[in-house]
Amino acid sequence: MAWRSGLEEKESAAMKFPIPTSSWLVLAMLASTAASLQASVLLYEGFSYGLADNANINGTAATGTGVQGNWTVTKTGTGTTSNVYKTAGLSFGSNFVTSGSGSLRLSATYSGGNTVSSATVNLSNTATGTVWSSYLLSYSTAGSTSNGGSLITGVATAADGATSSLKSGMLSNTSVTALKAANGYDATSTASANFAFVADTTYLFISRFTNVGTTPGGGTDGVGTTWALTLAQYESWLAGGATEAGLDINYSARAIDTASAGAFTYDSNGYLVFRADAPDNNGSSMTMTIDEV
Repeated sequence: MAWRSGLEEKESAAMKFPIPTSSWLVLAMLASTAASLQASVLLYEGFSYGLADNANINGTAATGTGVQGNWTVTKTGTGTTSNVYKTAGLSFGSNFVTSGSGSLRLSATYSGGNTVSSATVNLSNTATGTVWSSYLLSYSTAGSTSNGGSLITGVATAADGATSSLKSGMLSNTSVTALKAANGYDATSTASANFAFVADTTYLFISRFTNVGTTPGGGTDGVGTTWALTLAQYESWLAGGATEAGLDINYSARAIDTASAGAFTYDSNGYLVFRADAPDNNGSSMTMTIDEV
């Protein structure tokens, strides 16, 4: 899918599934109608690159919508990292149309100290108000006996991806049956209840961030919500009309984070970031494949 903001009454070619009606886009000036109002696309990255399988994406010119410049790959720490292009993309059933192109695979393995792998690219659009994002994610390893690991995508303040906000993803835990979804409106994140995400299985992550570009406070907070859906839950959500209420009954894990201070923006000063942070245990890894952002 993509990052989106605002509304338009015609369907965008980049739409990957129906955007729900205005009733859950929180636009009080518009009455909810049976017609599906579409959100304008801020960013779409389907990883359509003519690279070889397992090629490092560092320095590659971005081809997605709403991004500019070249990809930057950064390694932090003493462990091993990988950040490569995959010629095979992720899929999510017949009702989720993909670009049919590749995907991005990140991994970080702890060895003697915190280890992080990140890939960033500069944004080219600006959005305020309510912003939605979604992507497909499949993990291979998630630190099966260690917490402290994460697989995150969001908006970074610099090309090294070290600090980010408006983010979502998955967290490791001491058991693979107790993994968590996460949402971080600001630099910190709030975790969901435990969920047994299945390795090498594709999930759809959908997130909403309110009051983007404003300064929270005085009773007006920035609120981020992330829903992680299985294919069956996605199909059920579509069948029910693809509404916000439908998301709240068709998810495997949900995380909600609130910011009451600070200013968090989506503009051309920021960077789309994908980040794998290894769990705090020697030999533990976090590995994910991400697509249709």
